[in-house]
Amino acid sequence: MWSPKRAENNKTHCFEFQSKQSGISFQALTIGLILAIVNSYWISVNDYLKGLNHTYMSLFSNAIFTLFVLILLNFLLQKLRPKSALRESDLSVIYIMIVMVSTISGHRMTRFLGPIAHPFWFATPENDWRNMFWRLIPEWFTVRDENVLHDFFLGDSSFFIPLYVKSWLGPLIYWSAFLFVLCFLLICINTVIRKQFTDRERLAYPITWLPLTMSQSPSVLLRNRLMWVRFGIAAGVGLLNGLKVFNPWLPAVPVGWETIVFHDKPWSYMGSIRISFQPFVMGLSFFMPLDLAFSAWFFYFLKKAAQLSIGAVTGQRHLHFDEQAQGAWIGLGILALWIGRKHLTSVIQQAGAHQIDSSRENVAYRFSFLGIAGCLLFFPYLHIRRVFLCGLS
Repeated sequence: MWSPKRAENNKTHCFEFQSKQSGISFQALTIGLILAIVNSYWISVNDYLKGLNHTYMSLFSNAIFTLFVLILLNFLLQKLRPKSALRESDLSVIYIMIVMVSTISGHRMTRFLGPIAHPFWFATPENDWRNMFWRLIPEWFTVRDENVLHDFFLGDSSFFIPLYVKSWLGPLIYWSAFLFVLCFLLICINTVIRKQFTDRERLAYPITWLPLTMSQSPSVLLRNRLMWVRFGIAAGVGLLNGLKVFNPWLPAVPVGWETIVFHDKPWSYMGSIRISFQPFVMGLSFFMPLDLAFSAWFFYFLKKAAQLSIGAVTGQRHLHFDEQAQGAWIGLGILALWIGRKHLTSVIQQAGAHQIDSSRENVAYRFSFLGIAGCLLFFPYLHIRRVFLCGLS
């Protein structure tokens, strides 16, 4: 099992994870695959219906809920058939499988890849998309058959029709390969930087505390009365508000956010202010370090103050905060490379000498660098192939 052991001499409350069980059971893989499919469908349907975006926050609500239900069922199974119960390592593996599938199925990923057929379905004589860029989109990139797209966008049909399967098979293989290479690239990068972030900088990874605690000590969690009280309050509010949709005469607790818009100058330069009351956000805030939580609201009001003061003086409403945020990310990336320069130098030397690092790395650094190089060559290859085929067409 993965048991957190509080590291000594660590002011950031970082956790060291020590493996006490090895191997992954076939039962865990089977359950994980089934639940991964269920969660993928759940996220897709929920996103289509404009419901709660489960993957909007880093701690995926669908994965936590699934793990919680699984712990309840496993707790009963331990009482009835102890030999068939899942181990703590199995629960961790299932949770990781659900999180990885949810990452791909979530609206932050598939929402940007799903509309690849829009240029053909929404083309009209007025927008002239057919002549503007149809020729630039290769055949294998997406589906352009109007008969296939009709049922895809309007529904009331089944995907498991030979014509539909044949039409979507090529694009599905292409985008699946793209996502596989992208995830593999991230795994290789994680292998290279893990030791620097985890062992040297002692990053705490607070969003892992809840699933680790749930999987390693489920009995302690289920017997915690305070947890059930808080869970009951949040679940009761959600249930009551959900029932109000079907029965308008029921009372409701206002959950969500309200946007305050200022129309008079100079306050109008400040833009809108959003006031939010959401229990799950309050729960997530407990996992944030105090300095990070302070920075979140302090710089929000500092931003509003800058908009008010600069706008009142210069009359400008757009201060390019998005561009400033992009510059901040670039600066953080450069700073991370500079702080970890000694580690990266050591990693490159070990990769050149084909040495296997002894600090719990699962693969050799040379393999990670080869994987990164292969992935970085794969993406330009797809782009060059697309340009070449478009030129021939």
